[in-house]
Amino acid sequence: MKKFKLPILLIALLALPFLQACKGPTLAPGGAYAPATITTSTNAAGVVTTNTVATAAPDPAFEAVDQTFDTTYSMLDDVLVYERANRKALEAISPSIKHSLDAIRPGAWLAVQAYTSARRTYIANPTPAGLTTLQTILSQVQALAAAAQTAQATVATNTAPPAVPPPAK
Repeated sequence: MKKFKLPILLIALLALPFLQACKGPTLAPGGAYAPATITTSTNAAGVVTTNTVATAAPDPAFEAVDQTFDTTYSMLDDVLVYERANRKALEAISPSIKHSLDAIRPGAWLAVQAYTSARRTYIANPTPAGLTTLQTILSQVQALAAAAQTAQATVATNTAPPAVPPPAK
């Protein structure tokens, strides 16, 4: 039983900083998620003082939507860029991937443009309706990313290594 005390203690100590970071919303003032006015002044001695005054309450819901969009968009973009760079090889394995992803590209572009516009509007005037609009567009981008990953997965299933024959008796 004594053998397990040290590893458990080490794991607990390593996890402590992560648990401290998850105590609650700690969005730093001055960004899109916690708007603030930043002023600087210099005294006679040349010392610069920076003062940050929050102009709105932190917005963890907006941060969650925005971070989810960034992750989802990255996944979608990775699939589309990879397919475009390896189009001939992938089409030889699965001809449908080109057509599937070419059908997704225009919708992805429109959804990203819509999200960018809605995000700009929300930052200028944060309202529940604006957040709902961002969430709706996010769900569209998530659906496109899922469709792109499904198309990519068809290539993976078509390139599975051949089954190894059983050993001869």
